[in-house]
Amino acid sequence: MAKMHKKREDMKIRLEYFAIYRDLLGKSSEDLELSESISIKDLFLQKTDSLKERDELLESTVFAVNSDYEDSGYMIQDGDEIVFIPPVSGG
Repeated sequence: MAKMHKKREDMKIRLEYFAIYRDLLGKSSEDLELSESISIKDLFLQKTDSLKERDELLESTVFAVNSDYEDSGYMIQDGDEIVFIPPVSGG
């Protein structure tokens, strides 16, 4: 008897970019499909791969998932809305 394998559905997430990320990435938001759960850090590194300052930005960026702050090790889940909140300066 053959086993039936259910096709795994891709996870759908929404990314929001503020301030410098909107400028550097050329968009304010995007919808993505992921085939597996990855950490916010890995997603950030993928999305900012072309930026020379990405390592510095990673250290000072705050991440929000579904309106709650999360650390970069958070594993992304289906339906998450993720916001990259850049470092701020002022005086």
